Amino acid sequence: MFEKKIKNKGASIIEIVIVLGIFAIMASSFAVVLLGSFAGMLRGGEFLQVENLIQEAEEAIISIKKRNFNELIYNESSVVNSNGYWELSGEGDNYEEDGFLRQIYFYDVFRDANGAYVEEGDAGASNDSLSKKILIKISWQSGNKNLSIEREILISSWEYVW
Repeated sequence: MFEKKIKNKGASIIEIVIVLGIFAIMASSFAVVLLGSFAGMLRGGEFLQVENLIQEAEEAIISIKKRNFNELIYNESSVVNSNGYWELSGEGDNYEEDGFLRQIYFYDVFRDANGAYVEEGDAGASNDSLSKKILIKISWQSGNKNLSIEREILISSWEYVW
């Protein structure tokens, strides 16, 4: 009887093309995931730096308030550490570091006859000279996008003696 012996000494061209195609799809998928997570890490680092700038401003403003509430006289200012304590740097001043711009705005607070917070134009609204609303805004550019985060805090001078 006759036996046919088939000897495959290698892969055919079609098999090689199929394997290379599967490898290319898997490699490109892995690259997309890897690049996406890298971009996420960069964005996470940006948000961490923004949070640090916001916390620094909050702590500085609270420190200034505890020292002397009457120093909070500006509409827009920045904070600087001078001689070991925080100070406001002056009207219209901003702080910029590593492409991040920090702006701090100071607003009057208004209350009604019951002491509740109200808008300036509301009936019965009166200026609470012992409170301030502080808006801290951080702006930066990430890639081709302009981003910003704002945080409001409300401070009062309950220690004030008439």
